[in-house]
Amino acid sequence: MNYVTVDEYYNTSQYNEMLQALVNNNVPFSEFIHIKPPFNWYIELFQEPIMVNFDKIPKQELKYLINKVEGATPNDDYLLQRRDSMNGVKAFRHYTINEPLAKANKSDYACFFNVKNKTQMEELSKELGELWYFGKYYNSIRVGLCLNKMIKNKIDPSDILVEKSKDVTQMELDLNFKVFRLKYKLRKFTETPSFKNGLYKPVKISRFNVNL
Repeated sequence: MNYVTVDEYYNTSQYNEMLQALVNNNVPFSEFIHIKPPFNWYIELFQEPIMVNFDKIPKQELKYLINKVEGATPNDDYLLQRRDSMNGVKAFRHYTINEPLAKANKSDYACFFNVKNKTQMEELSKELGELWYFGKYYNSIRVGLCLNKMIKNKIDPSDILVEKSKDVTQMELDLNFKVFRLKYKLRKFTETPSFKNGLYKPVKISRFNVNL
């Protein structure tokens, strides 16, 4: 895979036009943002682009890329479209932190943990409050998010993948680097399945629901 940025050569409007061209030509891609200023945007492609100027990310910088939040609806996609009026740290947070992670950022405690199955999530949510499910990843790891430190007394310690030390961005980086070994990166959507009071809370868009 190739991670390339065109930010040094084209403006935001041109960037959005390039993405639309990729969509029009059925070219798969993903968007990432570097966590450090100037928060350059990177596009993941199967091959290097042609007819545009671009820079490839240095290998040692790959660990500083995180996924942009993906929209569940066309309106979400519009709200997450890159804009000149959104820049700096505020924009970085807007584009990379979804609702569960925003709650985790404000919480005194947060962790990503390895989910065993649906029954486990239902039972844990009766005692620990709301839990979110982020899907299945590298080496069959199923990623859950918990904001209650008592989880450490409820599951095997080895199933705590990473804990929040600084903020959720660092927690996500730690997950991508220390757990996924950069083979995968956490995917985040504007709708996230959750469990609360022993009940599974599916999201409105069926494709974002999960089968544990």
